[in-house]
Amino acid sequence: MLAYVYILRCANGHHYYRSTGELGHRLAEHRLGLLDWTAPRRPVELVYFEEFERWSWSAEEDLWPEVRGEPCVRASNLVA
Repeated sequence: MLAYVYILRCANGHHYYRSTGELGHRLAEHRLGLLDWTAPRRPVELVYFEEFERWSWSAEEDLWPEVRGEPCVRASNLVA
């Protein structure tokens, strides 16, 4: 099963990062305000995503150099 790691930029400037198995469906839920944390922080913008072949790879903390701070992302994976 494919897994995706993604980062959203919220209207208040905060970043929200998570992993999911269905990126398109999850983004629609965020944009419609169906998810508690991002609902009051809309609109949200997808700024990064990466696809993984194995679910366990998407959850590795070492993929996120600054998990608790501003995320470090590679320019090649940024969403224009």
